[in-house]
Amino acid sequence: MNSFDTDWVPSISSDGLTLYLGSARPPSLAEDIWVARRAEVTSPFDAPTLLATAGVNTAANERSPALSADGLEFYFDRTAVGLLVARRSSPLADFDAPTVLLGDGYGAAPSLDGLTLYYTTGTETSERLAIAKRPDRASPFVFQRLITELNSMAADGWPSPSSDGLELYFESHRTGTPRIWVARRMREDAAFDPPQLVNVTVLGGESDPAISADGSLLYFATRTASRQYEIYVTRRTCQ
Repeated sequence: MNSFDTDWVPSISSDGLTLYLGSARPPSLAEDIWVARRAEVTSPFDAPTLLATAGVNTAANERSPALSADGLEFYFDRTAVGLLVARRSSPLADFDAPTVLLGDGYGAAPSLDGLTLYYTTGTETSERLAIAKRPDRASPFVFQRLITELNSMAADGWPSPSSDGLELYFESHRTGTPRIWVARRMREDAAFDPPQLVNVTVLGGESDPAISADGSLLYFATRTASRQYEIYVTRRTCQ
């Protein structure tokens, strides 16, 4: 899975069989989106290949992939452009050309029903968690609010919601080193309780969380001694 170059911002499909990631490995001249697949959730992933979806990878940096639960929408961001989405009519069809969704958004993840979008906004040193909503899948997303109960004075971003919408994993620099935090709530329409640090301490810090659909696996990236990033996964033994 990992290469000698930067590999980060993982995203796992709802069936657990496809893992998307951002990577600067050859032959990419910049950061591109790659995909790794496997036949069963108990099997290792095959070697990643460059995502062939037309219009996704360019000479610019593309990263932060996220596939909707039904497989019909593919979110990602591009440097100096923002958050984009590519759509298709069925999981077996090709994606249409991507379009800009939010010019000030990146690092996004949709809710299970596709009506809520958790994303990152702001600059690298002042990243903030935000929410956009839409009434139905045919309507555009509209900014709803910054998640002020979770944002700190440091950078906070790269959210990943649980399938039931009651947990939100995210990266935060509030302790000085990037760490993964999780916040919980009793209802989807309620504010989140104060976040707690997730117990997955790695020497280089942890970033870019992606929780699996069943909540048992947490994928994330960490910086290595060579200053590159690698993708890790940890399993939750009880819920």
